[in-house]
Amino acid sequence: MPSHLEQLTELAQKQINKGIKKYGQVVADNPGDAVYWINHTLEEKVDEIFYLMRLRDELQKGYKPMEMEDKDGIHD
Repeated sequence: MPSHLEQLTELAQKQINKGIKKYGQVVADNPGDAVYWINHTLEEKVDEIFYLMRLRDELQKGYKPMEMEDKDGIHD
């Protein structure tokens, strides 16, 4: 299995290629201003929340959660 660094490098390259295909340029060449980048990041974060909720739902199918700590921090 590739190392985490190798996996990250491969993922970054895929994202770069995806961006070039979609936008015709790399991020560094995009002329967007600060507001553009803030809005774009906010949109990405909303997507991220949906992905995490979807993953959580999948994990909860047939999954018994761990016992939670009570209010004084002691496990049952």
